[in-house]
Amino acid sequence: MPQALNSLLAFLTTIIFECYIIIVLFRFLLQLFGTDYYNPISQWVLRLTSWTVSPLQRFIPSYHQISFAALIIAVLLESAKIATLLLLSNQFFPHIPGTLLWACADLLNYAVHIFIYAIFGQVILSWIRPAGAYTIMQILDRLTAPILRPIQRILPNFGGLDLSPIPAIILLKLITTFAILPLQTLGSQLAFAGV
Repeated sequence: MPQALNSLLAFLTTIIFECYIIIVLFRFLLQLFGTDYYNPISQWVLRLTSWTVSPLQRFIPSYHQISFAALIIAVLLESAKIATLLLLSNQFFPHIPGTLLWACADLLNYAVHIFIYAIFGQVILSWIRPAGAYTIMQILDRLTAPILRPIQRILPNFGGLDLSPIPAIILLKLITTFAILPLQTLGSQLAFAGV
């Protein structure tokens, strides 16, 4: 297969898989943090993901607020993406344990980036306060509260200025560098083992 076609297929595979995986992961996080089921954004995410998650939920129900079905679908899709990209680039199928570890590390990376973008979004929307942003702000508040509230309790009061997003983003970047990247490296090494 020509290199240009391989590159195009790899690009399209990455875009299609990652967009859907992030939506499935977003569904998992929305349920985990107890966002309003009737929020229009929650409804949109549920509609987009129900065709993959709902059939599995019949066999693997949620426990408390943890949607194991959504998590399993996200891991399987990320594993399929990795395997497809490796097949396109190197024409070999990776080892499954390494691929699963690599996929889990990638999902953690996506989750960290969802939190970072949610924090940025919350900061920007709190400055400009656009009309009709309540549904978005409600979700952003639910997503960022578990990270920002502990930091807000530690930081001193700066006269109404909330500086908690700064240490939160630094902490998330440190988690990426010192925990997630080594896991991704280990997963990729195991996926390539014996090749």
